[in-house]
Amino acid sequence: MNNFSQIQTLKSKIDCSTKDALALLKNSNNDIERAINLYHQQNVQAIIEKTHCDDELAHKCYQFFQHNPQKAIEKIQELQYHDVFIHQIITTRDDKRRYREAGFEIYIKSKDKDYWHDNVEDHIFIPMKDVWLIEPIFSKHCNDFDYTFYNQYNHQAILAVIDELALLKDDDKAVMEFYQEVIDWLKQKSKADNVIEIYGNI
Repeated sequence: MNNFSQIQTLKSKIDCSTKDALALLKNSNNDIERAINLYHQQNVQAIIEKTHCDDELAHKCYQFFQHNPQKAIEKIQELQYHDVFIHQIITTRDDKRRYREAGFEIYIKSKDKDYWHDNVEDHIFIPMKDVWLIEPIFSKHCNDFDYTFYNQYNHQAILAVIDELALLKDDDKAVMEFYQEVIDWLKQKSKADNVIEIYGNI
């Protein structure tokens, strides 16, 4: 395959200019698959440099937005500047401090009132690295679950979530304690006259 054909093939697989395709091929010994991998690595690195986020969040957002680095950057920056309340954090990590970071914000929402919560005890935050431990269960019990917006659960749905969380097992003590903390909070806060809302900061 000549150089022109390689450039055209590469451009058909990734969104890049002719100049960028040529540079990617040059730095990949004209190996198209290596050039594609390099392209994605450079995009993730650009996200990290622009937002100062960690590698895991950069990869997750990059994949979620179908390899569009600009959309990933915009979402992460939105999360970083999201005006949040001081509230309880439930996490497997040793550091229990709340940072401006991606994750799930979970709070009580009264059915007849248009506000999030009455006090900080009615609002918890779960960081990104722990979200993936519980997300499959929460998304299962919510129609059209949106990872980047608001999702509501009535009392019956939360009871179903609690039952499934209680069945989870893990050899890591911190993970099991995390599951139990989430269960305990949901049991305490979910009532027949309110809804639990999740804001997906992902």
